[in-house]
Amino acid sequence: MLKISHDHEEIEINNRLSVLPLKEVVVYPYMVFPLLVGREPSLRAIQEAMMLNKLIFLTAQKDLSQEEPTKDELYRFGVVARILQVLKLPNGLMKVLVEGLVRGKILRFMPITDHFEVKIELFEDVESDDLESQALMRKAMSLFKDYVSLNPNIPDEVLLTLESIHSAPRLAYYLAAHIRREVSVKQQILEFIDPMDQLMFIIHLLQSENQILEIEQQIDEKVRDRIQRSQRNFYLQEQMRVIQEELGEESQVNGEIGRLKERIL
Repeated sequence: MLKISHDHEEIEINNRLSVLPLKEVVVYPYMVFPLLVGREPSLRAIQEAMMLNKLIFLTAQKDLSQEEPTKDELYRFGVVARILQVLKLPNGLMKVLVEGLVRGKILRFMPITDHFEVKIELFEDVESDDLESQALMRKAMSLFKDYVSLNPNIPDEVLLTLESIHSAPRLAYYLAAHIRREVSVKQQILEFIDPMDQLMFIIHLLQSENQILEIEQQIDEKVRDRIQRSQRNFYLQEQMRVIQEELGEESQVNGEIGRLKERIL
């Protein structure tokens, strides 16, 4: 039995836990996340966890297309999570609310046939308050604010929580959870042991993402401008055609057409 401190709470964790493989998501410590569970081994893992201590090991699967991943298709690093709520749905699925507690690594798989069960080692986060840590946190927060302003898919409300985070590991997890990237990249962040390495990776990631988003905005502006000019020119050309058809006197036609031609870009 292992013991950790989580948000000023002492939690005992068995180093042998059932596994819930995740598709298209990486759950981090301090993160509360709803999961929709429907695969038979996953349902069995939830049932086992609920009968014991409501703790389960979450790890992402490498191949998202696999409906029944093997143990070799699961990442070794994952998160010990506490099951907060289980809701059984009419269609046989379960909606499960989990809270990430601490990172862990699979040491070996146990000989269980109806679901995955593993023995793990834990990796508790090391807090740091030195100048380098403060500088990295400040830089990461600044870049993330730019990222939110450039990305219309992320609500501004995420910045409200950001201001209350004063822990380097917690900041790294919070930023990682809100950056829109593929599972393999989010898994990389989870596997860095040192929070400083996590933040440096996230800073590099945000710098790259912000540059891409800025270029996308510039392209969008150019496309909008080109469409507006095209629509304006089409409208003026149609005016010219109508005038030619409707007006009878050649001098009036030529004069009006001349003025319209000057306005075409």
